[in-house]
Amino acid sequence: MEKTEVQEYNEKLEHIDDISTVQAELEEEDDSPIEEVRVTVTNTDDTSLPYNTFRMWFLGLAFTAAISFVNQFFFLRQIQITIGYSVVALISLPIGHAMARVLPTREFSIFGWSFTLNPGPFSLKEHILIGTMVSCNTYSAYAVDIVLLQNVAIFYDERKPFIAGLLLVWTTQITGFAFAGALRRFLVKPAHMVWPATLVYASLFRSLHASSTRTKEDEGRTSRMKYYLLVTLGSFTWY
Repeated sequence: MEKTEVQEYNEKLEHIDDISTVQAELEEEDDSPIEEVRVTVTNTDDTSLPYNTFRMWFLGLAFTAAISFVNQFFFLRQIQITIGYSVVALISLPIGHAMARVLPTREFSIFGWSFTLNPGPFSLKEHILIGTMVSCNTYSAYAVDIVLLQNVAIFYDERKPFIAGLLLVWTTQITGFAFAGALRRFLVKPAHMVWPATLVYASLFRSLHASSTRTKEDEGRTSRMKYYLLVTLGSFTWY
């Protein structure tokens, strides 16, 4: 007996309901059991946001070179000056928005690869990637202390070639990143894992991009950006 159009339509609806149920279960499984994390970090991904852009690479490399030089230079001084991760997050935001207004939007083609300098508004993903690039170089590498102890006269006074010290710093840093990548599925990917220091910066980025991450549930409430600015103004006045 052939199926009627109504039966086929009902089966399709049931299939769609099953898919929606599975998606809801996966999202719930991927959501953190800790309320503070659920409020700060979303478990969904907006694939429409640009991230691998000229703005991201330009600002990320520029800030990484500048911040790492300044922090390493003053690391060896009696009065140390350290430019932190949050400073870059605040400075790069208006620059990113300015580049989104100034850069041309037309497409360029090089060796069959087309790209544009300005894919649209400065996105949250671009901002986070810039901050991530800088955070990897904000503080001096631990191996630099070994190089200093070997070369300074008041300690070991063992003059080593520059390439030896450079390779020591590179290998130790790359080893650390390799361990981080290997253990990511155990220490980062599970929803119940919490990194308090990273959670603070996740909240900062969501606050700075509050207008783009605002949902219907947030209507009638004070926006994250407004709250952040009020707290910043209050802290500046108090201290």
